[in-house]
Amino acid sequence: MASKIKKPKPSQSNSMKSKSPMLKFLWGPAIAVFIIAYLFFHRDYFLSSNPNDLSTYSPADAFKKFLIEKRIHFQEKMCSPQTNECFKIQDVVFEREGKLGVDRNMMIGDTLYSFSAAALIVPQDLTEENMDMKKWKINKRILISGYGKVMVGFVFAMEGLKYISSDPQNVLMIGLGGGVMTNFLSTIPNAMLNITTVELDPTVRDVAVKWFELVEDDEHTVIIGDGAKFITDEAKKGSKYKAIFLDACYTVCPAKVFLDSNVVADTARILDDNGVLAINVLTEMDKRQEQSDNILKLYKTQFKSCFLFYIRAQQVLLCSHRPGWTLEEHPDNFMEKLKEVDQNFDFNFTG
Repeated sequence: MASKIKKPKPSQSNSMKSKSPMLKFLWGPAIAVFIIAYLFFHRDYFLSSNPNDLSTYSPADAFKKFLIEKRIHFQEKMCSPQTNECFKIQDVVFEREGKLGVDRNMMIGDTLYSFSAAALIVPQDLTEENMDMKKWKINKRILISGYGKVMVGFVFAMEGLKYISSDPQNVLMIGLGGGVMTNFLSTIPNAMLNITTVELDPTVRDVAVKWFELVEDDEHTVIIGDGAKFITDEAKKGSKYKAIFLDACYTVCPAKVFLDSNVVADTARILDDNGVLAINVLTEMDKRQEQSDNILKLYKTQFKSCFLFYIRAQQVLLCSHRPGWTLEEHPDNFMEKLKEVDQNFDFNFTG
C-alpha cells in the first residue's frame, strides 16, 4: 500500500530556507579560523626545510624550548628575620652558539640587582631524569661578575696570593653573598688557601649553602658576625692575611662602617706586608666621581699604594703596602701578571 508524501507546511519550509544562508555564513569563517590556527601551531612543520625537523619534539627538546622561551625561572624566595631583606633565587636561561646556558642569580628583593650570580652545569644530554634545574650543580670554576674577576684576578696579579704554595695562605672575606668567590678560590688545587668569611646575616649563609653549594670545612670557615668588629679584633690579636676581600653591602659599597678611619687603619694592620686588599666599590650614580675619590683618598692614608679599576658602573679599589705598586706606575709588569691570571683562570683580561 503506497503511503502519501506529506508536503511541509508553509511555515516549516520558510524556516528552513531562512536558516540555510545563515549556516553557510557561519561555517565559512569558522573553517577559515580553524585552518589558520592549525597552520600557526604547526608552522615549524610546514616551514622546515630539513626533513629531520618534521618530527615532533622529543621530551628533551621540548623542555629545552620551554626553558629558552620562558628565560627566567623562579626557584625560591628567602627572607631574613634579622634584616627583613629578602632574596629571590632565579635561574636565567640563554642559548649561545647552539648551547644551552643557565646562570643562577641571587636577587635583592624585587629589584633588578643581582647580589650574586653563578653558572650552572647543564647536563650534556637532557633526559626526563635530569630535567630538574634545582638539582643541577654549580660550576665553581667560573666567575660571572666582572668585579669578581677583577678582585680575584688582581690579588694574584699583584702577588698577594700565589697559585702554588707549600704554606697556608690566609684569606679574609668580609661579606659572603652567594659565596661565589669563595667557591672559585676553593677550586685552586695547590694554593693552600685558608679562607675565613665573615657574614652579618645568617640567612645569606643559608642561601649560599642551599643554592650555591657553599661548603664549610677545614679550609673554609664562615663566621656570623659584624665584619668591622672582626677586623678590629683581629688587629688586636696581631693576625695577618695575604688577601682581604671586602664585599659587604647591598646597593652602595662598601658599607658605611668600612669608611670609618679606625676600621680602615685596623684593616691595614691585618694585611700582610706583601698582601693585597680588594674592595667592591659601588657609588650613587650622580655622585660617582666624588664618592669614589673620597674612598680612594681615605684608604691612601693607611696604604702605600691604592688605585681604582673601573668596571662599568662599579669599581674595585686595590691597595697594598708596597710603594708604587699600581697599574699606572707598572703597566708592563701588570700586563704580564694579568696574562698569567688569564692562563690560570681564563678571565680574558688580556684578550
